[in-house]
Amino acid sequence: MASFENTIYKDLIQRYSDFHSLRSYLESDEGGLFRVVEHDIANDLCIIRYEKGVSNMELPHSKWFRSVVWNTRMNLPVCIAPPKSCSEPLPYSTCAEAVKHGLRCEEQLDGVMVNCFRFACNDQLYISTRSSLYATGHFYSATPFRTLFMEAYLGKDRKEDLESMLQQDDMFVKPDVLKGQYAIYYSFLVQHKEHRIVKKHEQNSVRLIQIGNIYQDGTVIIADSADIGEFAFSIPNTNQPISEWFLEDRKSTRLNSSHEWISR
Repeated sequence: MASFENTIYKDLIQRYSDFHSLRSYLESDEGGLFRVVEHDIANDLCIIRYEKGVSNMELPHSKWFRSVVWNTRMNLPVCIAPPKSCSEPLPYSTCAEAVKHGLRCEEQLDGVMVNCFRFACNDQLYISTRSSLYATGHFYSATPFRTLFMEAYLGKDRKEDLESMLQQDDMFVKPDVLKGQYAIYYSFLVQHKEHRIVKKHEQNSVRLIQIGNIYQDGTVIIADSADIGEFAFSIPNTNQPISEWFLEDRKSTRLNSSHEWISR
């Protein structure tokens, strides 16, 4: 897995040492007009997320607050939804420029994002979506996203005890506090026969997109999953105009569907 270090949260925590002051900043004009939702006071958890058409997405930290589950007592993130991809006009003129600035091109897949996470001193595996702390929301189906995810991930029928099976799954390891870890999260793209955005899915599937290790100082090491490799397209490190390269590849079988640009 390719990985990179994110210090956005570490820098913010150093400036705002408690959740109250951090929240005040993020909800202000200066901080980007983000909002706190789904506040579970009993478990010291909330979601900090952007509000479409209101939040200022041009600030350095903005793309990393698409949706973040935050521990309000420790003033640390415990789960981070992947940043929104970009479908705007390309900001670079040549392929070499794009490669230099870390851009990559991926097929844009239809589905819903679901995150799982564990954090220190807590044995529970949490399941969340961008807008629901416990993935209790639903859209096309009356079935909650939580259930759709467990069915697709476990390959089991909802009549079985999916909650217990998932809690015992060996994939979701606990953070190693001796190594300074505080939380570990997993971001999945879920496709379920009961849920569709563009097209109907013939079968249930789950793809791991990212794994993140969050450290006690707020540093996050994010690793892209090997699962997305088959949907990524290498940009050549040449001086060819990138718009020309893209048009050429659109004519081939490699880029015959919608695309997105990802930047670190």
